[in-house]
Amino acid sequence: MKRVRVFNLSNCLSSFVKDIYTGDSIADWKVNKKIECLQNFPDRKVTVFDMEIPNPVFKYVEVKKRETCSQIEDLKRYIRGTYSQKIQPYFFDTIIHISDDQHENLLMQQVLHRYASCLESDTASPGPTGPKEKPVVPVSIIDILNQNGGRK
Repeated sequence: MKRVRVFNLSNCLSSFVKDIYTGDSIADWKVNKKIECLQNFPDRKVTVFDMEIPNPVFKYVEVKKRETCSQIEDLKRYIRGTYSQKIQPYFFDTIIHISDDQHENLLMQQVLHRYASCLESDTASPGPTGPKEKPVVPVSIIDILNQNGGRK
C-alpha cells in the first residue's frame, strides 16, 4: 500500500459518486441506484487505498474500448464476492470502485484532488527507493462503505 486517505463526504457524497463514474461506461440509473443505496448508511466517509500492481497483465475489454489490468479485475471480484453478502442493503458493485487501467486511475486522481477539502486523513507508506525494475500499474481503491473504518 502506497497511501491511505479518508475523505469525509457528509455534504457531497452524491456528487462524489457521480464524479468517480464520469469516465466510466456505467449507465446513469446504476450510479443513481448506488447513491440511493449508500444514503442508507450514516457514515459518509470513504477510504482510498493507493497501491501498485507489479507486472500487470492487460487484456482488451470491448465495453471500455481499452485494455484493463486482469489482476485488478480479479481483485474486484474477490472483494465484492467477500463483502456483498455482509452489506444490507446491497446494490451491484456498491462496495468499492477500483480503477482498472491507467486512464481510469488518472481520472480518479483528478476527482480526488477536487475533493481535497474533504480529506480527513492521509497516510503515505514508505516504499522501496531507487528505480523500479518491473512495470507497475497504479491503482486507487475507493472503499465506498468505509469497511476499513469499522463497519464489518
